[in-house]
Amino acid sequence: MQFIDVTTCKPATQLLIDVWACNATGAYSGVSAAGEGGLKTSWLRGVQPTDKDGVVDFDTLFPGHYQGRANHQHVIAHVGAKQLPNNTYSGGHVAHLSQLFFDQDLVQRVEATTPYNKNTIPHTMNLADQFTGYSATAAHDPFPNYIMLGKDLSAGIFMWAQLGINTSSNWDAYAPVASYVGPDGAKDNPSFAAQSYVVGFPPPTHG
Repeated sequence: MQFIDVTTCKPATQLLIDVWACNATGAYSGVSAAGEGGLKTSWLRGVQPTDKDGVVDFDTLFPGHYQGRANHQHVIAHVGAKQLPNNTYSGGHVAHLSQLFFDQDLVQRVEATTPYNKNTIPHTMNLADQFTGYSATAAHDPFPNYIMLGKDLSAGIFMWAQLGINTSSNWDAYAPVASYVGPDGAKDNPSFAAQSYVVGFPPPTHG
């Protein structure tokens, strides 16, 4: 992904980009709720700083799906965050948060493979996804470009997207965390239940 500062039309450098997604059967790591991965897990989560070209490059798995949601990849851009020695981060503010979706034909091909086809949760199509605030508009394209790296899916997929952000924006109120890592390990956020109502109402400009 390449991040461009919309106020300068130049690469947005010195950002920390935080990504996460559910696995093939619809579970998230780092979440203690029933059916999720638990606080001691961190798979399919990652953080990278943008380089001089505003680019980050993540190696991950194609996201699965869960109740009411189409396959999607979460993306948050932090401005002013400090990377800590244990590879976590703190401080700064959220200048962009969004979700990337995928061409429906590609999703159907992936969902037909193992272990995705072992997921018993009904599959939600892109057009029926409940997060309409992230839907495609003339000003926002949440569908990455992609090419196949071989003749079939087992060889992998290369995807890329360019995202314009305003680094002075602050969307912290839309980005509550379910859990966090402190000096004594991972903990649930005791305020998450009260804060999480905003998750269903994404920023009107897609962050």
